[in-house]
Amino acid sequence: MSADDIRKKIAALRRLARNAGASEAEAMGAAEKAAALMREHGLSDEDVEFDEQSVPVKTKGASARDSLWGMVGRCTNSGTMFDPSWTPVITFVGHAPGPEIACYLVEVLNRAVDKEIAGFKLSPEYKRRRTITTKRAAVRDFTFGLVLRLRSRLSLMFSETMSDEAWTKSREVLSLRFPQAGVIANKPTRPRFEGATYAGYRAADRVQLAHGVNGGRPVKQIGKTGS
Repeated sequence: MSADDIRKKIAALRRLARNAGASEAEAMGAAEKAAALMREHGLSDEDVEFDEQSVPVKTKGASARDSLWGMVGRCTNSGTMFDPSWTPVITFVGHAPGPEIACYLVEVLNRAVDKEIAGFKLSPEYKRRRTITTKRAAVRDFTFGLVLRLRSRLSLMFSETMSDEAWTKSREVLSLRFPQAGVIANKPTRPRFEGATYAGYRAADRVQLAHGVNGGRPVKQIGKTGS
């Protein structure tokens, strides 16, 4: 049984122990089993209560789209770690289902950014650029505008469930699990082509974020421990 499976089993036992519908014997038995598993595997409350999910990405921290991932973590009350290894990975830590929703959002947003960039490359704004350098700059500026608007939409969508307390605690737990993790900051860049930036900003409103965003769970549960 993997460490993740053990954490999930303990979390399930603890939920049963707190379940008002369980009998006293069931609740006591579940609590004892959970405590025994925690002692056996040397797990703390933070190890059990906080979920951990990872998702691969194609960029390595320098792309305009990479500023989305921190916002995804913030919106789902999850600590965020970026591993720019050979296969870059984003890891989210937080109360379930936050990290799971965060990984789903990363996948959706990556596909959306790819699709909108492909469409932009067919536009006059892109085609009138004559060199590789200016074409790349136009794509960067388009992506900048796209991401700027997507970040705003995400913040609005999750505004009712974002919790400073839950987010801070999730980041503390992430730091305990990954003490060597560093912080990657995106360098701010000034757009060169305002037309491309504006096109990206407008394109963000075409991106569908609402359908399936919570994997079938009520979004209001994000960051909560459950009962």
